[in-house]
Amino acid sequence: MWPFTPKPKWKSKNYTIRMQGIAELDPLKPGHQRIFAYVANNDPAIEVRKAAVSKLTDQNILADFAKNDHNRYVRNEAISKLTDQKILADFAKNDHNRYVRNEAISKLTDQKILAEIAKNDNDENIRWNVINKLTDQNILADVAKNAKDNKIRSTAIEKLTDQNILADFVKNDKNSSVRYNAVTKLTDQNILIFSAKNDIDKNIRKAAIKKLLDQVVLGDISVNDKDTDIRKTAVEKLTDQNILAGIAKNDKEIALQIQASIKLTTLSLKTENLIRLFNANIKDKSEIAVELKKLYDQNLLSISDKAKVLQLEGELLQEHYDHTSYTDKGCAWDGNNHSDHAAKYFKL
Repeated sequence: MWPFTPKPKWKSKNYTIRMQGIAELDPLKPGHQRIFAYVANNDPAIEVRKAAVSKLTDQNILADFAKNDHNRYVRNEAISKLTDQKILADFAKNDHNRYVRNEAISKLTDQKILAEIAKNDNDENIRWNVINKLTDQNILADVAKNAKDNKIRSTAIEKLTDQNILADFVKNDKNSSVRYNAVTKLTDQNILIFSAKNDIDKNIRKAAIKKLLDQVVLGDISVNDKDTDIRKTAVEKLTDQNILAGIAKNDKEIALQIQASIKLTTLSLKTENLIRLFNANIKDKSEIAVELKKLYDQNLLSISDKAKVLQLEGELLQEHYDHTSYTDKGCAWDGNNHSDHAAKYFKL
């Protein structure tokens, strides 16, 4: 009698045993590779077929499964085993199934092919997946210049570090989002000055100003720019006490006088300006009151200045409680008047 030969596990009727059989076969044995290919083609269970594909090593067989299998999960498993960049590129660019294309993209390393997909693919999800894999500065610059999708262009800019390339975008690109992202990546002070003074987009100008270091340039913008918001942004960056003192005393905008006064470091000059501004006909005095309170609480004021602040407190509280008097002074009163807010903070 012939000895009994057990049926191979991968031929079992039981799904679990077939999975175990595939796991026990050796991918390095050519005979076992043929078994994997057979099971991948013929097993009735998708999971068993996937397991068999995962053990395949022949790139041509894997490519055939990736291209022709009717099941997306089996195709994806085959793609995940591919290493040939040309085959992967073909799937990434041309396959009709988004998931298969994304799987191919995850395996692609060729920066030029990835850039081509980022610039031209019709699927936004695909474009985003590709842009995250780009690292080459010249290729990122190409995508930033030539991609059809402005979001992709802006994202490419965010990954750039080359200052010359970024400068070109800041000076010449027509899209404000692209220019803005380029400015946030710039460190070149000359290009930042150019953008701060000349860009037509206020947000880009403000972004550039926030990165400026030159106090003379910041002072020039603070004093001479036509846009108040731009001037305020420049004052935020100012530390030059002479320029700040000039703005605090002479600027045509009360808000900038207050802003500059708060940034002064000479206590006597700071207090003098704050008290002068508090005595001015300003509707909202809360910011000045809060600043004076800080100086008072920190015992930084001279005796004479403390007396002035106490006098101002009395005047403010009088305005707070005497509605009629407040209105007679030409200041509109309502239930949410800023003097109420200031009085709470100015209780010394």
